[in-house]
Amino acid sequence: QVFDPGQVDRQPKPVFQTRPMYPTELRKAGVSGKATVDFVVDAEGAVRNATALNATHPAIGEAAVAAVSQWKFDPGQKDGGAVATHMQVPIVFTVNDEKKSPAPANGDQANKKPRPAPVLWF
Repeated sequence: QVFDPGQVDRQPKPVFQTRPMYPTELRKAGVSGKATVDFVVDAEGAVRNATALNATHPAIGEAAVAAVSQWKFDPGQKDGGAVATHMQVPIVFTVNDEKKSPAPANGDQANKKPRPAPVLWF
C-alpha cells in the first residue's frame, strides 16, 4: 500500500540527494526550466516509479527524473512502521549562477494530494 503524505505520521526525510545534471545543450543556449517529478519512496527509503509529470523541456524532465531516481530517504512512518509514500518535487534549472533559496513547500493536505517538497534550484 502506498500512502499520500497527509496519511503518514512522519514524512520521508531525504538522506541523500544527488544534483541533477543540467543538460549541456540547454545550459549553453541559456535555457532555464522546471520539472515536477512524481515518485514513491518505498518502505526501505528507495525511490520507485519516478516520472516527470511536466517539464518545460524533455531534457529537463529526463535530468530531473535521473537525479531523483538516485535519492535515498528515511521512509515515511505510519503507526510506528515504515511505509511507502507518494511524493512530488519540483526541480528548477536556471542558468543564473546565483544561489537561490528553496521556495517554501506548498501542498494541499486537506485534499490528501501529494505534498510537493521544497523547490530545488540547480
